[in-house]
Amino acid sequence: MAQELTQLHGGRIAVESELEKGAHFFFELPLERSTIPEVTAPSTATEHDPNKDSILIVEDNRDMAGFIQLVLQKTYNITVAYNGVQGWKALQERPNYYQLLITDLMMPEMDGFELLERLKATEWGRSLPTVVLTARADAASKLKALTIGIDEYLTKPFSVEELTLHVRNLMQNAAARQAAAAEAPTEAEGTTDTEAAPETPRLTPVQREKINRARTIVLENIDEPDFGVEVLARSLATSKRQLYRFMQLHTGLTPLKFINEIRLQEARRMLEQGLCSTVKEVSYSIGFLSTRHFSKTYANRFGKKPSEYFR
Repeated sequence: MAQELTQLHGGRIAVESELEKGAHFFFELPLERSTIPEVTAPSTATEHDPNKDSILIVEDNRDMAGFIQLVLQKTYNITVAYNGVQGWKALQERPNYYQLLITDLMMPEMDGFELLERLKATEWGRSLPTVVLTARADAASKLKALTIGIDEYLTKPFSVEELTLHVRNLMQNAAARQAAAAEAPTEAEGTTDTEAAPETPRLTPVQREKINRARTIVLENIDEPDFGVEVLARSLATSKRQLYRFMQLHTGLTPLKFINEIRLQEARRMLEQGLCSTVKEVSYSIGFLSTRHFSKTYANRFGKKPSEYFR
């Protein structure tokens, strides 16, 4: 964290160490001073660029909010709110402006849970990608947030690479769903020739059940290296082409990426819960015969190497 903060401010950090004598850690920062604006209401901290996606950060710790803003502002338009009330107001004022929400859980006036529940109860906010960024690592809080319908749950401290990877992946998936809906608005299940699908389609119970069934089938074959799109399509009694169209439209992923995402999420669960003793064991458990390929794929997805869980 110290290294990332120093580098973000354009400085450098180093260490000098001598055996049995000790170590000297030092860093240098440029003279130019960077300040976080003291505001009591939501404020767009970066100028709006029509070529960038927009993110709302809801975080009561101003230093943390400023740090997240510093990490993301080069790529995205950033708006910062300092509690749930301000965040909810910002979302209501511009309901279709943001492409992503990043929120803390423990905040004054309105906590993150209430903010998320209100958001997911609206038509325009149900499909908004959401990331919870919190110091609460307990299973109950994570389960409650996931039940509400968030996309990612990250605990503090976090790595900059991990956060940016999650944000990028969520943005890409949301964009893929919108593109698929725009290209084939009448091919989605539950629509007719006279109905236009919404920009980000809301799942019907039939569609949700089909996705859950696909997920179950993948998990039942999670350790089979040869399990692929063709087997999944056959298990769902559909063609590969129809499966591709369905998955692209309703999940933003191709069938192959859908399968790999479930494999990687299962690997993440096993690593976080300490269910395996080596990276190779995890790799084989989710159908990856190459430990090297698994490690690289996992790091690209989550910004953290599997081996780091065993240190």
